[in-house]
Amino acid sequence: MTSISCVVIGDSDFPKVLGKLGSHTDIALFNRRDGDWIFSFISPLTFPEKLQSLLHGVRLSSVAILVAKAVTPELGEAIVALDEYKIEKGLIILDGLIKEQIEPVVKGTVLEGYSYCEKAYAPVIAALKEMSFEPAQGSLRLPLDHFFLTKTIGTVGVGRVERGAAMLHSNLTMLPTGKTVQVKSLQKQDENVEEAGYGVRAGVALKGVSADEIKRGYILTDKPDDYIVSASLQGEFRVNSFFSLGLESDQKVQVTVGLQTETATIAKIEGAPRLRPGDSASVTVVFDDEKELVYEEGERFIVSRPELTGLRIVGSGTVQG
Repeated sequence: MTSISCVVIGDSDFPKVLGKLGSHTDIALFNRRDGDWIFSFISPLTFPEKLQSLLHGVRLSSVAILVAKAVTPELGEAIVALDEYKIEKGLIILDGLIKEQIEPVVKGTVLEGYSYCEKAYAPVIAALKEMSFEPAQGSLRLPLDHFFLTKTIGTVGVGRVERGAAMLHSNLTMLPTGKTVQVKSLQKQDENVEEAGYGVRAGVALKGVSADEIKRGYILTDKPDDYIVSASLQGEFRVNSFFSLGLESDQKVQVTVGLQTETATIAKIEGAPRLRPGDSASVTVVFDDEKELVYEEGERFIVSRPELTGLRIVGSGTVQG
């Protein structure tokens, strides 16, 4: 069984054609089983008003579908997000544009490698089935994107297994809190299972934690020592070439790492007080209110300025241990 998570950008109605509505907040998930394939189509419902919806939708995905209706700032920001997250597999659906209009816009980005596809269920599914994916190896990494309390089961967390496998009745650590929790029951596609492996969207009934103790981006793992829990982050960062304002020390920004987005201050830029578009340097960010986040060495993070108009993504980097 192959499971694929795919963000759909540019048309909030098209995911309804592709799957059945499941979990939804500022992002909505539409699920579909087709033979031995399970698809989760992710719609960033509050984008373009809220950038976080786009960033979390892209971060949840290994594939993208970009519906191109017109060359707009929103289209440009979506392309930047996909490029910064290095989503290298995807489809472009022309729905108002022609190839000659979109090709200059995606030039120099990962979207140059995307295929063009008709806007219909059958060709999209066929194209996705042609793609190959290598399972990530290592300890369990299960970030939670939705969570709730039920009368019959109790606390339930939902997320995509990004690495390893979740096992029924196993004891896991929830980060960044460090709480020990037990997997009481485990579901995929509304079916009870004993194991949920790479790529699967799993519903996990948890003992030892209440729903109000969980936040989006909290991670379930069997190897907590593989992670960093800290109120600051250091990484090698590059300002996007299209972000004209650059980045300065002491600047207030938002940082997205995993499925966590928090306000932070640029505490230090190595070797310079300011970075211009296209510049790179090691940067240190400190999260407001000493808020602790969880992340791994080598993980990508995004710096943004959501208060701006136009492009709000400053750039991206990789975490240094």
